[in-house]
Order: sequence, then structure tokens, then C-alpha cells
Amino acid sequence: MGMFQELRARRVIPFVSAYVVGSWGLVQFVAFLEGRLMLSPHLVNLLAVGLVTLLPSIVVMAWCHGRPGADRWGRTEKVSIPVNMVAAAVLLFVLFDDKDLGAVTETVEVRDEHGAVSERVVPKSQYRHRALVYYFENEGDPADEWLRQGLAVALLVDLNQDPWLDGEDLTTRAATLRREGYPDGLGLPRPLMRKIARNTHVPHFVTGSFARGPEGITLDLSIHDTETGRMTDLRQLGPAPLFDVVDEASVLLRQELGLPASHLETQTDLPAADVLTADPEALRGFIEGMTELIHANDWQSAGPPLERAVELDPGFAMAHFLRYAVLATNGDEEASYASMRQAMANLYRLSERSQFQVKAIYYFNVEQDPDKSQAILDMWTRIYPNDVAAYGQVAMFARFRGDDAGTVAALERILEIDPTRYEILTSLADHHGERGRRKEAADLYERYAADHPNDARSFTQMATLHTEFGDLDQARSSLEQALLIAPDRTGTRRQLAGLDIRLGRFDEADKTLALLLEQADNDEDRRPLSGDLIDLHTIQGRWRLARRELKAWGDLARATVNPSQVYLAHAFKLPGVTSAAWADSALAGMQELRALAGPPNDSMMGMCEAQVLALQRRHQEATAALAESDAMVREYKLEAIRPLLLQVEGSLAEARGDLDAARDLHAQASELNPTGRRHLLDLGRVQRLTGEDGDASRTLGKALALSPGHPEINLELALLATDRGRHEEARTHLAKALAGWRQADPDHPGAMQAQELSQRLDAIQ
Repeated sequence: MGMFQELRARRVIPFVSAYVVGSWGLVQFVAFLEGRLMLSPHLVNLLAVGLVTLLPSIVVMAWCHGRPGADRWGRTEKVSIPVNMVAAAVLLFVLFDDKDLGAVTETVEVRDEHGAVSERVVPKSQYRHRALVYYFENEGDPADEWLRQGLAVALLVDLNQDPWLDGEDLTTRAATLRREGYPDGLGLPRPLMRKIARNTHVPHFVTGSFARGPEGITLDLSIHDTETGRMTDLRQLGPAPLFDVVDEASVLLRQELGLPASHLETQTDLPAADVLTADPEALRGFIEGMTELIHANDWQSAGPPLERAVELDPGFAMAHFLRYAVLATNGDEEASYASMRQAMANLYRLSERSQFQVKAIYYFNVEQDPDKSQAILDMWTRIYPNDVAAYGQVAMFARFRGDDAGTVAALERILEIDPTRYEILTSLADHHGERGRRKEAADLYERYAADHPNDARSFTQMATLHTEFGDLDQARSSLEQALLIAPDRTGTRRQLAGLDIRLGRFDEADKTLALLLEQADNDEDRRPLSGDLIDLHTIQGRWRLARRELKAWGDLARATVNPSQVYLAHAFKLPGVTSAAWADSALAGMQELRALAGPPNDSMMGMCEAQVLALQRRHQEATAALAESDAMVREYKLEAIRPLLLQVEGSLAEARGDLDAARDLHAQASELNPTGRRHLLDLGRVQRLTGEDGDASRTLGKALALSPGHPEINLELALLATDRGRHEEARTHLAKALAGWRQADPDHPGAMQAQELSQRLDAIQ
């Protein structure tokens, strides 16, 4: 009998066919239940693999027992079937041991800002999705150009109602767009879209084009896989009215990204017109204002279109919220608070996640109640325990409060939710480094390098860590490796210039920075280079030149940064380039900056004014100015500013002659910021003045390791060595100080003190 006849006689083919058909039906049924009951998608794979791996047992059973009539179990099936089952179990264990086979949701208990407790069902982290939506192309009427951003932003707002999805757009990538030469975010080539998505580790990106016809807008929507660049879906939507097209696109994207069918049927999904505005002209005003802010950084021009938006739709909560930011930045505190209250009154018009963000800022800035703001953020993370945006806000507020443990916990939680958030990984590493935890920071940087061995940032990040801890040779080696990968990377060459500054190679650093500034083709790159030149000139004692560069820096910064932040940063830089002779001019400049910044930011300038007042020996006024900043820090719990406050308070105590208090204050500042050169220098100087030579030597030695060529550190070590009778050691350090200050202004106090010490040492044989 042939094999085929034998198979027929033993009925193997019917049995196996029935098994295959039944298995296929079972897999389809479980797949149906997965979407309806929101079960783990791994269950379908588990079932399919299990059924396939058991197929040999079915074949053996049919072969041995498929003939009609009674039969007995033989050795073949007694051995092969158990072996097959064990092998299948081992395979399933290996493939699915680390997979979550339970429900895709979990129940959490939440407490709101008023203490009320409730339960919510939320998605688990591994089942959330991310997509980057680019601005669309207009293939129709030029009058619809605003819809290029408008459709994308409206779509993102609609998508972000869904707790299973993190929709992202170009509003958070303005700096990247400026560097790439597309400041408005329009007309990006497809390879650049993929590059931006890959650099921010977003797995999918969305593009599209639209045109308006007699029946409405037609939108061609494309979904792309970031890693491969392949288009995974292309759909044409419409023609339909604007907001109907947005709603249709929102549903389509969530379906194509794989959100469970049951979730899509039950999840709250308000029409885009409800969470934004039903008035297209109001939306246009909002988009035009947003574009001025995000892509032009023009906070004055953003005001009129936003005002038009809220006039056309007084309930447009998102426009009120953005208008609040504009008015606050432009110094109109009363109007900004009124706009924020309108946003709060229409909070129901926002998605729940947006409501949390608005309320957190309202309680912090308007009600000035940071504890309630924190409660809102805690509630956000409880209701959306896998929402990285929520933990991002928690981390930011924790940093403000100086809450080291809270910052670390929030950033680590983001990485648990989404290990591909490498920008968070490096932020966490930076934080550990700033707190002096070298090993923790190095482990995280090495983790990034392992995942991105061909990314120059793998080496520049390690170089930053080496620099913070004084391993300057290792830092240079890492930067040279980074240049091999990306020879034209401006940031790497900036870091090399920074190393030259620390080593006292000021001429080389000056040439590098000047060349990079000349080659830079956008303000986003020019601004930090200008800031580096300010730091270089300040260290060299060329304060007049630093002040001129500070003005240029301010112009560049206002083109790319929120103006209120620029005013504060400008004021914080002024004391470092102010001599006693120029103190009045500095104070006048700070008063101008204070008026521009407006409340409450103007209170932070008190600590800047205190340093300049101390130069004029106006100690009582300086103390009062510092108290103003201290009061704001306490009121808003901005303990991240505490090291700087302690530094200024220590300097005031030193100026009054209270050296013991000055030493204790500088020691506290250094403890809070262990890698801060300025804190070590100030502490070492006061320790020298109080006669604590051993402590001064150790403290200044740490500072010198961080910056061997720093003239002021070398001067302090020269003074300490002179006090201890070590004149050759003093001359060695003094020579470095004099070399660093050879171009210093004639009235630079450090350079003058170095010249006096040189004369003293020359008189000693």
C-alpha cells in the first residue's frame, strides 16, 4: 500500500485538517475576544504557537489510532506525545516568559486636590502608542495655508483625548527645526522627518496633504514606520467640513496604530469642535498665535490673533490658556490671570490630560499654592499611571522644589513606562552627575551608548560627566571619538572649547568659538556660542568685552527663547562682569530688566542686585534685596535656587566681615551642588581667610581639578601657599593666574590683587 493510501486508511488527513481548521477558528475567536475584552495581544500569539507546536502529536495520534476499530496504545505515542508536549511547554516558556498575558488594563485609586478618592481603569504601559504628526501640505487654495499647522494641531488635540495614545507634534521641536533650516516646520523632506522621529525615538510618524473643494476638505493621510521609513497605510478622507475630517482622521489613526476595538467603542471621544472650537476663524486665530510663539518666538505678535480667537469663541479654553502665557510673558499680570480664569471656567472643553496641566499651572502661578499644584500632578499620575507627560511635569516640579528623590523617581518611572525615551535617560544621568553621583550617571550614559554606538552623543555625554568630575583627559578623548562620528557637530567642538577654557588655553578657545560663531547659520546655534564667549571673557577678566557680548547674547536669545527667561538670565549674568566702578550702570540695567520681566519673576532679580549693592558696601540694601528673592523661593518652594541664594548670602556675610557665617553658607551651597566650581572657590577662599589652611587646601584642590587654568582659583592657591610660606608653590600658581588675566581690564579686582602678590613675592628672596 502506498503512503497516500496508508494516510487515507489511517484517516490522518481528515484528522489533521479538522485540527488545523479548528485551531484557526480558535485563534480567530481569541483574537476577537482580545479586542472586545481588552486581553493581552500576546495571548493570540501564545495560542497560535502552542497549537502549531502540538501538531506533531495530532499527526502521531491519527497515524496510530486513526483506523476504524479498537486499538492499543503503543510505544511510539507513549514516548513521542509527552516529548512533544514538554518541548512545546519549554518553547512557550522561552518565548512568553517575559510577556504580560493578563488584561491590558489595571485599576488604580486616585485622590484629587480636594482629597476625594475614586477608582479608575487605565491602560498598562506596554500597550500605549506614540506617533509624531507633521504639518500637512496644502495642495489647494493659498488662503488655506494656516491649515497646514491647523489640521495637524487639531488632530493632535483630538488624539490626546485617548489615554492609550501619546500624539506628538512639532511644537516641542522648534529648536531642532531651526537648526535644520526649517524654522516654520513646513516643507520638510521625508528623510528629515524620519531623522527627527528617530532621534526622539517615536515609532510612527504621520504625514498628509489636503485641498479644499466645493464639498469640503479632502485629506490624504499617510502613516509611516520610523525605523524602516516604510509607509504602512495611506487613506483619503473626506471631502467633509474641517472638524469632521479631523474626527475621521483621529479614528482612523487609532485603529491603524492597533488600539483595542472595545476601547475605541467605549472611550470618550468628543468631536474636535468640542475640545477646541466650532468656529474655524477662532481656530485660525489660535493657530496663528501659536505659530508666532513656537516658530517665530514673537510674543508680541502672538497677542492679537489669540485675542481674536477668544472674542470669536469666549469658551475657547485652549486659546485662553495660551493667551495667559503670552500676557504673562509680556508683563500684563492682571489680564493674564483673567485669561487663565476663563480657561478654568471652560475646563470641560479640554481633554482630561490637558485639564490636569492647566490646573497645575493655575494653582502654581495664579493661586500661588504649590501644594495644590503638586496634588493635581499626583492625581494625574494616578489616573494616567503610564502617561509620560504626567511624570515629566512631576519631574519638572520636583526639580523646582529641590526634591532630589522625587526627581529621580519621576524620571525612572518614565523609563519604566517607555525605555525608548532616551532623552529622559540622559536627563536622569545629567541629574545624577549634578548631584555628584558619578557611577549612577555613568551607568545611564553607558546604557545609551550600548543602544546607540554610532551616535556622537554617546561620547559627548560621557565627556560631560568626565568634565564635571575633573577627568579632563578622558573628556577630551571622548570628544575626539565623537568628532570621528560627526566631524561637523557644533556641540562637540563647543565642548572642546570648554575644555580649553578649563585648562587655561584661552587663546585656542577664543579662536574656536569665534570660528564656530562665524560658521553658524542659525540663532539657535549662535546663542550658546555667544554665552560661551561671555564665560570666557569673564574668566579672563575682560569684563568690558563680556558686557558687549552679553548685549549680543540678549539679542540672540530673544529670537529663540521666552523673553521673560532671557531677562532673568541676563540679570543673573550681570554681577559676574560688574566692577565697583560700573555698579551704578549695572543696577540701572537690572531695573530695566526688572520692569520688563514683571511679577513674579522680577522678585528673583533681588539676589542679582544684592551682589552689586555689596560692591558699593550698601550692606543693608543688599540684605533687603536678597530677602525679596528668598521670600519668593519660599513661597513657591523653588528650592532648586537655594544653592545660589546661599552663595549670595555667603558673599554678603563675607563683605560684612562675618567670615564664620560666610564659611557655613558656602559649605551648605557646595553640599547642595557638589560639582559647582564657584561654590568650591568661595568656600576655599573663606576657609583661607579664617585660617583653616588644611580645609582650604583640600577645597581649592578640588576646584583646581575641575578647572586647572582658572585664574581666580590659582590666585587663591597662590595666596594660601604664601600664607604657609611655600613661595615657589605660590609663584607657580600665581604665574597661571597672571597668564589668564594678562588681558584683564585695568580695574579687574582679581588681576589687581595678583599684581600686588607678585610684587610681594618678588621682594622675598
